Amino acid sequence: MNKTTIEFDPAKRDAVAAVLGTKGLKATVDAAFDAVLRQHAGRELVRLAQEGGIELTNEEVESQAWAG
Repeated sequence: MNKTTIEFDPAKRDAVAAVLGTKGLKATVDAAFDAVLRQHAGRELVRLAQEGGIELTNEEVESQAWAG
Protein backbone atom coordinates (compact mmCIF):
# COMPACT_ATOMS: atom_id res chain seq x y z
CA MET A 1 0.00 0.00 0.00
CA ASN A 2 1.32 3.44 -0.91
CA LYS A 3 1.20 6.58 1.15
CA THR A 4 0.98 9.93 -0.56
CA THR A 5 0.09 13.52 0.11
CA ILE A 6 -2.63 15.20 -1.92
CA GLU A 7 -4.66 18.37 -1.78
CA PHE A 8 -8.43 17.96 -2.03
CA ASP A 9 -11.61 19.92 -1.53
CA PRO A 10 -12.93 19.02 1.94
CA ALA A 11 -16.50 19.86 0.93
CA LYS A 12 -16.27 17.47 -2.00
CA ARG A 13 -14.82 14.77 0.25
CA ASP A 14 -17.69 15.26 2.69
CA ALA A 15 -20.24 15.06 -0.13
CA VAL A 16 -18.70 11.86 -1.49
CA ALA A 17 -18.55 10.35 2.00
CA ALA A 18 -22.24 11.14 2.49
CA VAL A 19 -23.14 9.48 -0.83
CA LEU A 20 -21.01 6.42 -0.10
CA GLY A 21 -21.88 6.23 3.60
CA THR A 22 -18.24 6.17 4.62
CA LYS A 23 -16.38 7.64 7.58
CA GLY A 24 -12.84 8.88 7.23
CA LEU A 25 -10.71 9.79 4.27
CA LYS A 26 -9.20 6.33 3.64
CA ALA A 27 -12.57 4.59 3.66
CA THR A 28 -14.03 7.24 1.38
CA VAL A 29 -11.19 7.04 -1.13
CA ASP A 30 -11.29 3.23 -1.15
CA ALA A 31 -15.07 3.20 -1.62
CA ALA A 32 -14.84 5.81 -4.38
CA PHE A 33 -12.22 3.74 -6.21
CA ASP A 34 -14.45 0.67 -5.87
CA ALA A 35 -17.45 2.61 -7.20
CA VAL A 36 -15.50 3.76 -10.26
CA LEU A 37 -14.33 0.21 -10.95
CA ARG A 38 -17.89 -1.17 -10.64
CA GLN A 39 -19.16 1.54 -12.97
CA HIS A 40 -16.48 0.69 -15.51
CA ALA A 41 -17.29 -3.02 -15.29
CA GLY A 42 -20.96 -2.23 -15.90
CA ARG A 43 -20.12 -0.15 -18.95
CA GLU A 44 -17.96 -2.98 -20.29
CA LEU A 45 -20.81 -5.45 -19.79
CA VAL A 46 -23.17 -3.19 -21.72
CA ARG A 47 -20.60 -2.71 -24.48
CA LEU A 48 -20.05 -6.46 -24.80
CA ALA A 49 -23.79 -7.10 -24.91
CA GLN A 50 -24.28 -4.45 -27.58
CA GLU A 51 -21.51 -5.96 -29.68
CA GLY A 52 -22.93 -9.46 -29.30
CA GLY A 53 -19.95 -10.65 -27.29
CA ILE A 54 -22.10 -12.07 -24.51
CA GLU A 55 -25.56 -13.54 -24.20
CA LEU A 56 -27.67 -12.00 -21.46
CA THR A 57 -30.48 -14.53 -21.67
CA ASN A 58 -30.50 -18.18 -20.81
CA GLU A 59 -33.55 -19.93 -22.24
CA GLU A 60 -33.16 -23.01 -20.01
CA VAL A 61 -33.06 -20.93 -16.83
CA GLU A 62 -35.93 -18.75 -18.02
CA SER A 63 -38.14 -21.75 -18.91
CA GLN A 64 -37.51 -23.29 -15.47
CA ALA A 65 -38.36 -20.00 -13.78
CA TRP A 66 -41.72 -19.78 -15.58
CA ALA A 67 -42.52 -23.49 -15.12
CA GLY A 68 -42.80 -23.24 -11.34
